[in-house]
Amino acid sequence: MTASCTLRWVSVKAVTFIIDSNSKRANCYPERQVVEWFVQIAMALQYLHERNILHRDLKTQNIFLTKTNIIKVGDLGIARVLENQNDMASTLIGTPYYMSPELFSNKPYNHKSDVWALGCCVYEMSTLKHAFNAKDMNSLVYRIVEGKLPQMPSRYDPQLGELIKSMLCKRPEDRPDVKLILRQPYIKRTNCHVP
Repeated sequence: MTASCTLRWVSVKAVTFIIDSNSKRANCYPERQVVEWFVQIAMALQYLHERNILHRDLKTQNIFLTKTNIIKVGDLGIARVLENQNDMASTLIGTPYYMSPELFSNKPYNHKSDVWALGCCVYEMSTLKHAFNAKDMNSLVYRIVEGKLPQMPSRYDPQLGELIKSMLCKRPEDRPDVKLILRQPYIKRTNCHVP
């Protein structure tokens, strides 16, 4: 059996570019827009996780937005296929701003590490800043490993902040999986694209 992959050229911009250009003007996105993008990214992750694939490098630079406001999650170059849903990975890989505490602690990890990265991305889309930031790598690792949560975005519904907090729980077993995130009443109420 052979697998094939079709590549399509689409006119896209990385979400990072959109965040950077907006942060220079100090304009936050409307909540409905943030949630719409959040849902599309979560659905892409759900698709991967249902196939036992870990993205392992989800970050705003790997999230692309088409001219028609459709999200494409890209750069699966370091993705990993797990044997089953209970399998774990152990390679230290990814981009530090989005890496979960278990990665920095050299512990095995699973799809909940992608959920952490999703929380970082949604925080960044909401505030136009990294969820965890520091002046040097050691300080960044310390903030992440110790679970030093950033201030949640206050301009949006507090339920969005609570959802972000749940994705950024220090213990992976306390983080929701993507399927549960998409079932949240807040998500269903705020975004009409959730099936």
